[in-house]
Amino acid sequence: MKLAFIIDPIHRLDPCHDTSVALMEAAQILGHEIWITQTNLLSVIDGKAWAVLQQLELVPVELVEGRWLAVNPWFKLSPSCFVALETMDAVFMRTDPPI
Repeated sequence: MKLAFIIDPIHRLDPCHDTSVALMEAAQILGHEIWITQTNLLSVIDGKAWAVLQQLELVPVELVEGRWLAVNPWFKLSPSCFVALETMDAVFMRTDPPI
């Protein structure tokens, strides 16, 4: 499946703590394609939702002596592309509320 996640900027997420990263990692392990975007990269054209997306590849975190550890860099991004969200099998909204 092709899964899109609307998230906060990826470099601001903590791979050892953030549940959005955990969901994306679990989906990747199951063989799904993971695509990401941000709210400011969403558009509506002729009544259809579009987004600037990047495919994401995560390096899974590891549990070592009771602590989650991540390598650096812990993710790899493809070049951006403009895609109709209807081409995705599911879209997840995972942004933190503003403080």
